[in-house]
Amino acid sequence: MSRNAPTALWIIPFFNILFDHVEDAADKAEYSECIRDTAVQKRCKLHEYYSKTNTTTMLCTLLDPRRRLMYFRKRKFPKEETDRLRAT
Repeated sequence: MSRNAPTALWIIPFFNILFDHVEDAADKAEYSECIRDTAVQKRCKLHEYYSKTNTTTMLCTLLDPRRRLMYFRKRKFPKEETDRLRAT
């Protein structure tokens, strides 16, 4: 995940990539119980840190011309949050 790009633009997308990965691992029956349990623990830790993101990080993603508001709609963010972003 290291790259030569503005990191503020990538905070929300990287969290979502990590969430997708650990949720897939937690749900795969072919993985061992240990791996699934670890994925569940990591998902809880990601939620803890994700809750510390704020409107500023969401605005950075919103202002990225590659993402805009469509990113949040595709990811099914709550309408109240996207409406709040548009009003900002």
